[in-house]
Amino acid sequence: MDEISFNELSIQGNQNKKELEQDLKVLEENVRVLDSIGDMLSGMVDLKQNNNSFKK
Repeated sequence: MDEISFNELSIQGNQNKKELEQDLKVLEENVRVLDSIGDMLSGMVDLKQNNNSFKK
């Protein structure tokens, strides 16, 4: 492998790494959002169950 193609591969690898790091940040934020939604839904279920227990 000559030096030019190694440098090109190195540059491409660095770009891929940056893209993957950005993708990871997006996925981590998505997890936080979904976790918050799960907490909200859990709270809604608890409220519904409490409401139903008062009706009995």
